[in-house]
Amino acid sequence: MEEWLMAVLMIFFLAGGSAAVKVYPFPMDPSDHPDYSRYFVKHPTRSTFGNTVQFATLRGFAIDDNSTVVDYTNALEQYCLDPQTRVGAIVWPAYSLLFTTNFNDVVDAIQTSDLYVTDIWGFVPGSGPGNGSLWRANFPQQFYPTPDALEYLESSLGEKWLGMDVGEQDGRYIGGYSDQMTPSSSSRQDQYINFRDYSRGMEDILGPKLVALISLTYPHYMIRSGLYTMVGAEAAQALPNSQVFYAFIRGAGKQYGVLWFGNVSVYNRFGYKTYPAAFKHVSETVSHEENSKSGIQYTCTSQNDGGPTCGTSLNLMKRLMYAHIMYGSSYVSFENGWFLGSTNTFSPIGRIQYGAEKFIENEGPQGVHSATMALFLDFFTGLCPPRHLYTGNHFRSWGNLPYSEGDYLADNILRLVYPQYQDSSYFHDETGFSSPTPYGDSLDVLLSDAASWLLAEYDTIIVASNITGSLEVKDNLEVFVSNSKGNLVITAGNLAQFSGGLLGISTKLLCTSFSAGENVYLPNETVVTEPNGMSVCDLSFPSNSSTIARLADGTPLAVQLTFVTGGSLTVLATPFGLSSSVVSVPEDKIDVSYGTPYPLLEHVQWVISNTLTKATLFTSPSNLSIVPAYQDNNVFNVLVTNPELKEQPLVLLSPQGAVTIIREITLDQSEKGQVGYLPDGYSGTDIGNSTDTTIAGGDTRLFVVSLTSSNIQLLPNNNPKPLPIGIALHLHRVKHSIRYEVLIRPSFFQHYDSIVVDYSYISGTDIALLMDERNWLKQQNITIYVDGSSSIDLFPHLRVVNNSLIAFNASLQSFLNLIAKMAVLGSHDLILSLHRIPENYITLFATLSSFNDTLRFLLGHAMTLGINVHIRDTLKNPLDTLALSGWLQACSLSEIKVGLNTGILFNTGFSPDIQSLVATQASFVFITAPSYDMFGQLYSENTPLARAAVSTQQQILDIITKICLLRGYCPYSPTNIKYPLVLDGDYSSFDDEYMDVKMLENTLLGLNFK
Repeated sequence: MEEWLMAVLMIFFLAGGSAAVKVYPFPMDPSDHPDYSRYFVKHPTRSTFGNTVQFATLRGFAIDDNSTVVDYTNALEQYCLDPQTRVGAIVWPAYSLLFTTNFNDVVDAIQTSDLYVTDIWGFVPGSGPGNGSLWRANFPQQFYPTPDALEYLESSLGEKWLGMDVGEQDGRYIGGYSDQMTPSSSSRQDQYINFRDYSRGMEDILGPKLVALISLTYPHYMIRSGLYTMVGAEAAQALPNSQVFYAFIRGAGKQYGVLWFGNVSVYNRFGYKTYPAAFKHVSETVSHEENSKSGIQYTCTSQNDGGPTCGTSLNLMKRLMYAHIMYGSSYVSFENGWFLGSTNTFSPIGRIQYGAEKFIENEGPQGVHSATMALFLDFFTGLCPPRHLYTGNHFRSWGNLPYSEGDYLADNILRLVYPQYQDSSYFHDETGFSSPTPYGDSLDVLLSDAASWLLAEYDTIIVASNITGSLEVKDNLEVFVSNSKGNLVITAGNLAQFSGGLLGISTKLLCTSFSAGENVYLPNETVVTEPNGMSVCDLSFPSNSSTIARLADGTPLAVQLTFVTGGSLTVLATPFGLSSSVVSVPEDKIDVSYGTPYPLLEHVQWVISNTLTKATLFTSPSNLSIVPAYQDNNVFNVLVTNPELKEQPLVLLSPQGAVTIIREITLDQSEKGQVGYLPDGYSGTDIGNSTDTTIAGGDTRLFVVSLTSSNIQLLPNNNPKPLPIGIALHLHRVKHSIRYEVLIRPSFFQHYDSIVVDYSYISGTDIALLMDERNWLKQQNITIYVDGSSSIDLFPHLRVVNNSLIAFNASLQSFLNLIAKMAVLGSHDLILSLHRIPENYITLFATLSSFNDTLRFLLGHAMTLGINVHIRDTLKNPLDTLALSGWLQACSLSEIKVGLNTGILFNTGFSPDIQSLVATQASFVFITAPSYDMFGQLYSENTPLARAAVSTQQQILDIITKICLLRGYCPYSPTNIKYPLVLDGDYSSFDDEYMDVKMLENTLLGLNFK
């Protein structure tokens, strides 16, 4: 190994003596994700791409005036097959292909050549003439692919057909559709629903198999629908910072089990890069001046201006492509421009991609991207960069809502990790597209529905935005610290949202204002002076906590609770770590860095920076960008790029141990010196040289390094909790729609796979909406059951006894309408009850006889539509559990099963006869607890389990366990699941639901049914 590398890349400890940084060394693969088998669309796995990195190309085919694709075999040969010119095996065509006369032939040729098709693009919602297929009239439009075309792609290509493009639509939503929402100032929850409505409109037209190409920061909100096979971003362009893009994308992909891809645009805010056929590659015999004489120099002032000097510089294109490879992308690509004009001669763009493909052929995938830290945001936050292409309204979330304090905190943390990220696309010298990384490019962005098994993959998590302090999120964060031994940082404003705080630290948000100029005392006798005013809140914390920042009078500004077994909780006493008033209003100008009105307080920045440093794998005192990827045995591949247009020292350091270079991997250098290597207007810039000790401006280098005496702990492969099969949530009150109720419960699928919905919703909903619900429920793999018992009361709603002809006929018609609507909804199980005996003019025997007749009639009608009928055990039934079962048997209504209620079973006892009923005639089990008044009288069987006494809870959980064992199946042992356990409490909050399902999961996950 070269001696110079040993000298330059020396041992360097930034945080010596700290706990080992945790590194998760396993790549995300969709087949390992709990949602993989649930998703409506089968997701590609890493094996789909040959367990390597593929490349995409060929953005469209030549089509003649007769709508026939011409010369497609030569196009496939040039772009995808010929070893001398191929730049990828993934075809990325425009939607016009779908409407050609020889579409099937083109697909057949792609299939025969063993190629892929991805992201068929060109859809613009709301635009376009005619019937949506007149692509010649107006190319980008709201087109409608034919089912036949989509089916042919699926049947011919199988898993190599990746899906239709939903491209740049989060940006388009913010720029053109968010302000169409009325009222536009609705809650963040409603903003999310509006975005999902917008997205679903496209999904219904283009789906079900889709690819998400984002242009802002909403990958989570798109791909969680389960219809997206891949997610990537339009990097460069006039769009946000690529590192921030992929921090969001990686986090979303890991949360929802979706692979990601890389893409770099030839556009920027000032033009686009293209090389005409007349271009000659600069060499010893061809100069820049000769190309100028050929007429290839262009003015680059708007996105409509194109040429070799316009658009994204070659050095930035290369830096971003290799970063995307290091991020673990399954395929990467440039947007266009691989060849000189219409020739088959590579342009400088094509040479870079060709060189990258050869690099992968020779070196293989570059290990597992090392994301040791995560930014944790509230699910409904809707955070966007403070300024971007799509709107002149700055510091907005969801396009409509001004930044909250928590949003400013999130923005400031991103500025800390990726300096000047907010300037992306606003500088002619390309500042902000790729930032220096003082803590390495190792951050993922997670939303608050992230499961605890995923949080365990990170060393450090910082909580920002305005968190909804649910019990579930509290549990997950506490488990991350105490069980997973992670390091968590949170501010008082978010801590206050959790009942009782976190792990013994809490606040009442009793805050005091302090003026600018306060001294803050930090460890090691460090003192910082706050230049701005601040608000400081009370903190209550255990005696074994450490104060790591304080005022002169001892007022704690930051406390840290460290666990002996590892893990720490750091709480900042300011509400959101910000100055308490506006410091300055940033200027929105080209080539001027965009500030923030609410910067981080100095001591807050110190605490967060110190925490991030301890989780940093590689850094540099130079302003370099560093992307680490773990290989094996403490060996990393480390991409080092220079985001500045000047030479910088090549120094690579680690807080975790001694850095030793094994080798530098040689990358293709063909782009250097070419026209367009530097941004337009900077061609004469002295960018220096890449040497043993320096890296030239804009350069890209890749090293294989090892950390000796390292402070690294490799995490074991995680073990995600399996999704439940056969746990239903009873929605007693549906607001808007079933879909709405699921969407506002972000972690719904972690706990349930089915829903019981009330009669009142079905009866009051028209057929069109029910059909829409059915389609969505099918896509989400949700089983739906209907409970009519709440309206069966003799009077004033529905009756089962025929003792008043007018009332009975009206009830009977309502039942028949309900059954018909259930068929539309796709529900196959109807739950009924009996009701009281009428006061006058009918005996018990006659009432039961009439019940028999009515149920027999409804059963016969339901069975013709494939619908089963059940009678649930409830206090209003005139027969108790065993009597009800015996009566059904005596009436020869054995097709009707009995739904048990744990609240009633607790009250009556789980006798041998009940146990026999469980094994033979029971269906649903409704999970509730009983409530008794002061006289010991039972008055409700619908009390949430968590509200019952602990002894009652345990007895009911024992009953549920016995029921599962008697049946021989349970929701977490999915063998022959027939009927679900139904959480049936009268829940007043999501926390109520969560507490019950948590108890159920803790009880049932360990049962063995072998």
